[in-house]
Amino acid sequence: MDRLPLIISGFAGAAGRLGGAASQILQDRLELLALEVREAKIRFIQALLLACMGTDLLMFGLLLLFVAGI
Repeated sequence: MDRLPLIISGFAGAAGRLGGAASQILQDRLELLALEVREAKIRFIQALLLACMGTDLLMFGLLLLFVAGI
């Protein structure tokens, strides 16, 4: 009968450690998700800037072609 409180406290300690490890894993996963979202946003902005620059250069080239034709 004396061993029952020891067993219960052992289970409680193990459950606490398991919960701490699970919360640390969740925190790490959320930090990785935030990093991935930040990188995706940067890639999107880079692609948008490249598309705008390409459009500008295309329009400038067409203008030069038109001027050369005159």
